[in-house]
Amino acid sequence: MLAALLIPVSVESFGEPRSNPVAEQKETETEQPEQEPKPLPATPASVVQEKAREVTTKEEERPQEDEYYRKANLDAQVRMAEASQDLVKLTMQQLRARIFEMVLLVGAVGAAVWAAMSATKAAAAAQASVEVTSRMAERQLRAYVNVETAMISWKENTLFVEISFRNGGQTPAYDVATFAKTAIAEEKKFLTPSIDEIPPLGDWGPGEKFTITTGLTSVTIDDWHNICAKKQPFFVWGVVRYFDAFRREQRHTNFRFKMQDGLVGHIDRTKPTLCPEGNRSN
Repeated sequence: MLAALLIPVSVESFGEPRSNPVAEQKETETEQPEQEPKPLPATPASVVQEKAREVTTKEEERPQEDEYYRKANLDAQVRMAEASQDLVKLTMQQLRARIFEMVLLVGAVGAAVWAAMSATKAAAAAQASVEVTSRMAERQLRAYVNVETAMISWKENTLFVEISFRNGGQTPAYDVATFAKTAIAEEKKFLTPSIDEIPPLGDWGPGEKFTITTGLTSVTIDDWHNICAKKQPFFVWGVVRYFDAFRREQRHTNFRFKMQDGLVGHIDRTKPTLCPEGNRSN
């Protein structure tokens, strides 16, 4: 019974062949007739010519445009170069102006320094001139107290010395003080006595004179003859001090005399002579 059932199935299965879709599609494609390609729509000749002219015109214009842009670029570069040169020139001019300003500044400073130095020198010269003029005027106007005459005499065993002073300046001499000393001794170093404690004689105007007298006692007639014969040295020395009208410093006049050589003993009054040393003043 199982065999009876299987046989019909196999008969049905192999009795009619199955259809192949792929083969059928190929056969259908093979059987369809070939289609001719559709022709392109016809373009008018005027349009073609116009297009050709446009292409030709563009091709002709392209070199011109390239030349234009090249020239424009070249002109721009030239202008940039000229602008750069102008900038360099301007910078150089500014630099020269700065240098010129610095030179002027240095010159001005130098001139100022020179002017200051000149002014300083001129002021110093003017001050020196004023000082010189002042000194000259002072020398011309100040008091000059000097020894005018000196006289030595002997009387009654006393040797007298009279010394006259005179103010030869044009202004008064103030606080005049003087001191004189005599000695019969060998020539030696004479010490100027201090007169700080001696009261001043007073003030003496221009041209005025005053005389002081000093002496030496116990001088016999023989001593006097020996002095006159230069057998015994005899000296008179002293100082006079005063202030002039300018009162810058105390003035002084130192003096020193000795008996004149070659006198005979019977002369009782004679003038001494100044010694080569010991006479000075300021």
